[in-house]
Amino acid sequence: MSGAKIIDIGAGTGATTVAFAHLAAFVSGYEIEEKSVAAANKRFAAMGIENCCIQLVSPEDQLDVVKRKHPDGSDFVLLFAVLEHLTQEERIIYLSTIWHEILRPGGYLVVVDTPNRLAYFDAHTSEMPFFHLLPPHLALNYFCRSPRAEFVSGMREVIQAREDAVIALHRWGLGASFHEFEIAFGVESLEGLIVANGFEWEMTNWFPPKLEDNLLVTYFVEKELTQDIGFTRSVLNFIFKKPDGGLTIARPLVNKDYLSMLIQSFGLDPRLLQRFGPSDRVQFKASEPMMASETGPADGLRRDAKEFWAMKAELDAMKTSTSWRMTAPLRFIAERTPGLRRVFRRLARS
Repeated sequence: MSGAKIIDIGAGTGATTVAFAHLAAFVSGYEIEEKSVAAANKRFAAMGIENCCIQLVSPEDQLDVVKRKHPDGSDFVLLFAVLEHLTQEERIIYLSTIWHEILRPGGYLVVVDTPNRLAYFDAHTSEMPFFHLLPPHLALNYFCRSPRAEFVSGMREVIQAREDAVIALHRWGLGASFHEFEIAFGVESLEGLIVANGFEWEMTNWFPPKLEDNLLVTYFVEKELTQDIGFTRSVLNFIFKKPDGGLTIARPLVNKDYLSMLIQSFGLDPRLLQRFGPSDRVQFKASEPMMASETGPADGLRRDAKEFWAMKAELDAMKTSTSWRMTAPLRFIAERTPGLRRVFRRLARS
């Protein structure tokens, strides 16, 4: 990983670009907003970061520029809070181009902080239940009921200016789901392509499970859906690995000690554990109890008591927090970089 060259598409002001700088030889960012590029350059200078750059590109030329700048492809491509701002057609084009034309065999596509279309509440844009599931023209007659004033005023300005209001809805942000990925990758199933799905310690610390997650987990399990369980998260956070022609099958890296605590602390369906294969840390027998008790790890899970109690205390704090969405990203960068580094080192060895 230390010698990798990373592509950050939709890099914004460089927050994600600089976060990966210490993990790579160079991070090349691409951004469509001039003021964001200027802010990113100031960020890099202030932090003394020299192995990052962000290039200003037009939206219609972004993918062509990336392909031209990286004729040999890349081993890592980042899409941080990007897909939800594209139209459904654009999402397919972006994902397909990245997967088939930019990523090298064995490379990784990292998708972070994208709202899930399957969730019941639109926390990203309208702050209303079910809004993101509405057909566009129905949504255009309903958006004015949103409690989010800036969204309402922004959409009214678009309509008054006779601009494309459907496109504007997408630019504000609408959720994605497994459908786009399956179509773009040209596969019937994403099985064997996912190495992280949002149930990892780093990502649940940032995005604790909600009621929507709980309901979707139960639905996926009850209906025996074959799609990856990560698509039950209210916010999608995935790492996809492109096949390299070998026999290795990608699997999510999940610590079942932690997952057991997650289930108990947030009331997730305990059958969630059945959706993951054997952990790299803990091997389970079919009859072995897998739920952590309120007093400590279950028998067979008592590996590191200090780590157990530290994770449980953090889960309890997340459960009662009312400001985690604002503070967690800063905590993630400041405190969880070692954990993130471990994940990518394991990916590089796989």
